[in-house]
Amino acid sequence: MSRKSLSGKELRRAAAMVEAAMLSALPEAETAFSPAFEEKMAPLLRRAKRHASVRRTLQAAAVFFLALLAGATVYLAAVPEARASVVSWVKDSFVGRTVFRFSGEEETGSLPNYRPTWLPEGFELAEEHDTETIHTSIYRDKDGVVMIIRWNSMSDGSAMSITELGESYEKTSVQINGMYGEMSICSSGDDTNYLWWIDEEHNTFLYLETAEEETIILHIAESIILEE
Repeated sequence: MSRKSLSGKELRRAAAMVEAAMLSALPEAETAFSPAFEEKMAPLLRRAKRHASVRRTLQAAAVFFLALLAGATVYLAAVPEARASVVSWVKDSFVGRTVFRFSGEEETGSLPNYRPTWLPEGFELAEEHDTETIHTSIYRDKDGVVMIIRWNSMSDGSAMSITELGESYEKTSVQINGMYGEMSICSSGDDTNYLWWIDEEHNTFLYLETAEEETIILHIAESIILEE
């Protein structure tokens, strides 16, 4: 007897015909469950529906968040002012030091020029030093006491490290004309005091070093203006 090989298509067609014949031979009857069984299944069905509702809610929230994020990204890309207010300074604390990192568009042009409009009696400008990104002004009084005012122009990816001064100093957060800063005052009064603050509008880190007391330090800092 010769054998005829069947193709895959023919085998699938034959299987479908057998399946249809077997299903047609089954009796048509509705499946009924006992009341006790349905009572036991009811909590599971309610839980499944609740989970499905929660899942749909979370999915909707995720879609809303992604849409909001996409809209914010487009807005930030289109509006430089909005981008500047978001991309700015980041403060990282480590053992013994604090690092401020700047991320954003740097100021173009020359180094900003700040000037104090008030100084303690007797102090005069003695020296000035400039690099591409740092300016240092050194003031002295008639007794040779030194006061230093310095500022750094920050560029994208640059960082400023502040060394912790130890337990002999008391550190407090301050506002200098609306700009955030921190002041470290020597508790004994026998050493130099320090103040730094950030001019976010001009991407500049300012620093003041003097032996003067707290109120005078704040007075000096608040008198500093940016000259055009």
